[in-house]
Amino acid sequence: MRVLTLSLSVLSVVAVASCSDPVEAPAEGAFRAYIAAIPGKACMRQGLVSFGDKVPSNAQSEGVPVKNGIGGAVVKCTISGNGSSYNFNVSAGDAGSSVFLQGSITNGVGTIPPGSATFASSASGDQVNVEACTIRTAPAPGAGETLRIAPGEMFAEFTCPSIHDQGDPMTTNCNVLNGLILLKNCTK
Repeated sequence: MRVLTLSLSVLSVVAVASCSDPVEAPAEGAFRAYIAAIPGKACMRQGLVSFGDKVPSNAQSEGVPVKNGIGGAVVKCTISGNGSSYNFNVSAGDAGSSVFLQGSITNGVGTIPPGSATFASSASGDQVNVEACTIRTAPAPGAGETLRIAPGEMFAEFTCPSIHDQGDPMTTNCNVLNGLILLKNCTK
């Protein structure tokens, strides 16, 4: 009888342990932005800032994201809101490139206020936006784009008309055109 009681006690502990809450999936991210010269100006720190197992190439191809905590990747993000209005806050990086974005989107179009977008890589240095960036999650009609936003998830295209090297804030000769960011499993 003692063996039976002990066996049932062990089985009860195993059953309770196996019924715990499921582990949340890690946040995931992929990113691409090319820092280039504003037409007619000389941008001294041009280059690609990107990360992802496969970097997004255009609004039709979201790429393959890296997962937070795997192989040195860090992806921390919050995307909250409802059907037409969202707020986002992203801090992510891998393989020597990183991005920080914070802003809002309403009806598929939004802004990233000045000072709320930073991009860093060995090629570009640390860059921050001087003017508001535009971010878009609404696909262009008939273009086959997969842009989207929902609580905890976003695939967006953005442009920043004027950015500067944080080491030389007086130089605003660079911009970001057609940047792309994919985020999944973010805090909602």
